[in-house]
Amino acid sequence: GAPDQLVMLGGKHYWVECKAPGKTPTKMQYREHLRMTTLGGCTVYVVSSIEEVDAMLKKEMRGVE
Repeated sequence: GAPDQLVMLGGKHYWVECKAPGKTPTKMQYREHLRMTTLGGCTVYVVSSIEEVDAMLKKEMRGVE
């Protein structure tokens, strides 16, 4: 149920679940993402297109030099 990728940018880390267009995480994946965000303080993204990846990177790269 853990996300597919660990991304490290500007001293921070983010977990990324990669899904095919139109697909959503399984119940087990949702449960694990919830655990990671609420208990572990992690940020988890679910992306299904290059545009969503770009949006995630733009959001997280604000203020990073």
